[in-house]
Amino acid sequence: MIDVAGLLLLLVFYAAILITGVLATRWYKKNVLHNAAESHEASLVAGRKLGNIVGIFTMTATTVGGGYINGTAESIATAGLAWTLAPFGICAGLTIGGLVFARRMHDQHYLTMYDPFQQKYGNVMVALLYMAGICGDIFWSASVLAALGTSLSVVINLNVTLAMVTSASVAVLYTMFGQVISVAYTDVIQLVFIMVGLVLAVPFVFTHPAVSSIEMNSDLWLGNIQISSVAIWIDLLIAMTFGTIPWQTYFQRVLSVKTAKYAQVLSIAGGLGAFILAVPSIFIGIASLSTGLAAVAAAVMSSIDSAILSSASVFTHNIYKMVLRCKASDRELVWIQRLAVLVVGMIATLMAIFVTSIYGMFIMAADIIFVIMFPQLVTVLFIPKANTYGALLGFLAGFSLRFMAGEPYLALPALIYYPGYDSEMNEQRFPFRTFTVILTFFLITAASYLTSVVFRHIPLKYDIFDCFKHRQATFGFEVALTEDRDLAQDRVTDDTCTDLSNGTCTANK
Repeated sequence: MIDVAGLLLLLVFYAAILITGVLATRWYKKNVLHNAAESHEASLVAGRKLGNIVGIFTMTATTVGGGYINGTAESIATAGLAWTLAPFGICAGLTIGGLVFARRMHDQHYLTMYDPFQQKYGNVMVALLYMAGICGDIFWSASVLAALGTSLSVVINLNVTLAMVTSASVAVLYTMFGQVISVAYTDVIQLVFIMVGLVLAVPFVFTHPAVSSIEMNSDLWLGNIQISSVAIWIDLLIAMTFGTIPWQTYFQRVLSVKTAKYAQVLSIAGGLGAFILAVPSIFIGIASLSTGLAAVAAAVMSSIDSAILSSASVFTHNIYKMVLRCKASDRELVWIQRLAVLVVGMIATLMAIFVTSIYGMFIMAADIIFVIMFPQLVTVLFIPKANTYGALLGFLAGFSLRFMAGEPYLALPALIYYPGYDSEMNEQRFPFRTFTVILTFFLITAASYLTSVVFRHIPLKYDIFDCFKHRQATFGFEVALTEDRDLAQDRVTDDTCTDLSNGTCTANK
């Protein structure tokens, strides 16, 4: 029987979130953005005027969602603390992201994480990378929705599917009409709910009569790392750490604050906040070993809105505006973004309903981003000679090698048997994720340098991606046209125009 009081409290929570999203958006547009309230930049990065405190809250809340909270508790209950790597990896990843990547991206005034790829590699490569990114966002969103459904079914006996659909609908609704502004300000309330809920939940869980002393089950909740599994442990830790960085959800916040310094601060603060808030979830997972009860955690929406918005933002800016409709008005782009939010939200909801493992989706999201996006991000920012040919080869290699390695959490069979493969457990004992990233990075770099040499000796008509006809890579992630800029602008039509961050225009690929 449904807990009526709990259901009413949930409805009040949803109403508070919706009202906050609407009011915060109106206030921000009127008092902060003024005349730029309906601009494309406002919908993507809040006009680059997001407050520092709000920025830290939204960075932390985006990370500490249902997939993180419930997934951590699930991992403690099934594998032990030794194998619960997400809290440590995410904290380290956000710190590294702040120190190494945040300033470089913010200083270039990019609107999305994909802008440097669009400038240097062109539209074909951006479309492929966007497919990888949206897969990561959908897996992430699905893990959050699954966590919400599980929590609500346990706490108030609500049907799991109904809980997922309701939660997704609310998140999609305020995200559609408030974009990054409503997401950021609702994250503040959601993070408060998370903190209060977790702090209140732990004492109740441990004072339950069915919960025994944690010392009696210490061998279970601590877990252990066998010598044969050390390589797997290192591989997962590296994946969780560096797989935290190349997300549009992360860079959307980095690019929304006023200065590069604050972008670095909110990254590091967000990582520390996420690590601290994992502690109550760890205790809840320990208690579940004593009781046999399902994991209990606060039902939160602080990640799904961010993940859905990130995919919608990239589609609107890098695909629709840059490729399909270069002359689209700001109003048209806002509505396209809203439609994209709806579509991505629906896909994530279906994924959450039909895939069972929360932690499996959580891990797969990080894996996809790590093996495909991380080497691409490093090379586009730090390898001057990187070009589309190398990026394409690296993308195909990373995608193929990761999925052919299989994934036990999602029942994906292995097609490649790396050294030490355990056929009984269907488990790779080789650090295949890290191996794939290193190989991908090498292929991108080698192929880029090789093609730059080859095209010095063959006709440029064979340069199908126009890497050398109209462009040459210069320092870092900057791209300069080899021809005069005014002449280059005259040679492209309005429908094949790509706006760069500095206002220039170059031919699409």
